[in-house]
Amino acid sequence: MKIKVEEHTDERIDRYLARKLGHYSRSFIQKAIRSGQILVNGRLTTPRYKIVVGDIIDAEIIPPIDVSRIIPAEIKPDIIYEDEHLLAINKPSGLVVHPAPGHYNDTLLNGLVKYANGNFPVFLVHRLDKDTSGIMLVAKSEIAKHSLSRQFQNRTIEKVYLAVVAGKMPAGSGIIDASLNRSRKNRLKIAVAPGRNAQTRFVVKQETDKYSFLEVYPLTGRTHQIRAHLSFIKRPILGDQIYGGGPYKRLMLHAYRITFQHPITGKTMTLAGPVPPEFKKFAKNLV
Repeated sequence: MKIKVEEHTDERIDRYLARKLGHYSRSFIQKAIRSGQILVNGRLTTPRYKIVVGDIIDAEIIPPIDVSRIIPAEIKPDIIYEDEHLLAINKPSGLVVHPAPGHYNDTLLNGLVKYANGNFPVFLVHRLDKDTSGIMLVAKSEIAKHSLSRQFQNRTIEKVYLAVVAGKMPAGSGIIDASLNRSRKNRLKIAVAPGRNAQTRFVVKQETDKYSFLEVYPLTGRTHQIRAHLSFIKRPILGDQIYGGGPYKRLMLHAYRITFQHPITGKTMTLAGPVPPEFKKFAKNLV
C-alpha cells in the first residue's frame, strides 16, 4: 500500500503508521521498518524518521500469522528430524510456506497444523520461496522459537544451498557483495540497488559450457538474495523466470544443509535433506 503524507506533523514514522493503520502495534511497525517492508520515497528508513508533507510511504507489511486461525489440511510434511522442541522439514518445490492471497488452505503451515493436531504449537522461524525446495526449521515451543529466531537474526546459522545456473561462473569461488532493495519497476523482484547490505558466497562444484552446479552460502538473509545476486552477475538460476533464468521444469535452487545450535542443549547440529533428482544429473557423485 502507498500512503502520501498530506498533514503537517512532527511525528516519527512508527507512531504515524501505528495511528494511521490502527490494527498494527507500534512495535510491529518498528520490526517491519527494520526488515525493509516499509520504504519512504523509495528508500529504506528507520523507526525514528520524522515524516514531512509529501513523503510517499510504501508499505508491504507481512502480517503476523495467527496459527489459531489456520485450517488444518492433509499435506503431510516430509520430516527429516524431530524432537520435543523442533522439527526439520524437507519442503518440496511448488509448496507455499504460509497462507497468502491465492493460497489460504494449501500451504506447508496448514499441513503442519494438521500434523501437530493440537499436541504442540507451531512456529515458523524462517521461510523459503514457493519454488525453492529444501530444509526448513520449525519451532515447537516458545523457548525454541526465541532461540532459533535469535540465531537467524544474529546470522550464526549456516545455510548451504544447491543451485544450477546458466553458463560458466567467472571464478571457481567468490563472494557477491551487493546491497539489495525492492525493485521500483517490478515490486515482485529484488534488485541490486542502494538498500540493505547483502553477501552471497558461492563455490563451483561442477560445470560445462552451458551450466554450472554451485554450492551457495548466503552470508546475510535477504529476500530473494541468492536469486537476485546470481542474476546480477549474469548467471541466473535455471527455471527462475522472474530473474531471467528461462523456462525449466522447476526452479533449480535447493536448501540442502543447515547448521545451528539446538535451542535447549546448545549442541551444534547439522541437518541435511535429500538432493532432488533434478539436481543429480548436473553433479553426479558430488552430493
